[in-house]
Amino acid sequence: MEKNRNQKKVDDEEVDIDLSDEFRLDKDDWIGRKHPGFAGDNQVAGEKGSTYQRSGGMLLPERLRLLATKAEKGTVPMSIASRVNLGLAGSVLMELALREKVKLGKKSKLTVIDSEPTGVDYLDTALRQIAHAGKERKAKYWVQKLGGNLLLDQVSSKLVTDGVLQDDSYRWLGLIKVRQYPIVQIEDVMSLKKDVREAVFTENIDDIEDHRRLMLLGLLNTCQLTPKLFSRDERKEAKKRIKTIMESDALAKSVSEAAQAVEAAVMGATAGAVAASSASS
Repeated sequence: MEKNRNQKKVDDEEVDIDLSDEFRLDKDDWIGRKHPGFAGDNQVAGEKGSTYQRSGGMLLPERLRLLATKAEKGTVPMSIASRVNLGLAGSVLMELALREKVKLGKKSKLTVIDSEPTGVDYLDTALRQIAHAGKERKAKYWVQKLGGNLLLDQVSSKLVTDGVLQDDSYRWLGLIKVRQYPIVQIEDVMSLKKDVREAVFTENIDDIEDHRRLMLLGLLNTCQLTPKLFSRDERKEAKKRIKTIMESDALAKSVSEAAQAVEAAVMGATAGAVAASSASS
């Protein structure tokens, strides 16, 4: 049998842990089931105990950040780093829309409808920028504007404060910051992945009250994270189900429209970044 590339140690050499194999179960095992860790928006991260057993308390950008993080090294794979940065920006816009801070206006431009701070640093930073921009702009503009290392660090810091990540970052030669945020609460990430799989394979979408879990699905393909959650045989069906969910009535119409617009903006920005990278190489 081929040696599992995801085991923690191979001849004393550290190997990254990809927890996806833990959840490559028969999809029939998930249909119609409710996970005991199912949670609603009233549960808040940062309390003592396992955060992702209360996954409804974690904000959308934090969930995406964790799914993209290598467990032991605490880094985002270089192959998807730019996608994840843009995806994080998109998830911030989705979170603001979910909180009714912004909405899609004319010509799919973002409009601030409530500028009161949320109390979350990275959300308030984005909200201030959008509110003080001088004119309304499309979601794609804000995905490109917000997507970067500053937002990555802000989201990571929030997870460090909550005790989910550990900050092992350092400066190479005292100049270049090397970002390393190993996952401390592995069981929390396992619970998150379990929740995502349940949302994809359940037949009762309306029973999932945690809208953040559903909105997260729209970013999985864009950020190329489906291989971490689904086996090769599952991916085609998973993508089909995700598309159906995002177009369904599971989300309120205003939130669904914003989520789809932001997802399209992330895809457009990602395509542009890839094209620019190819042209310069």
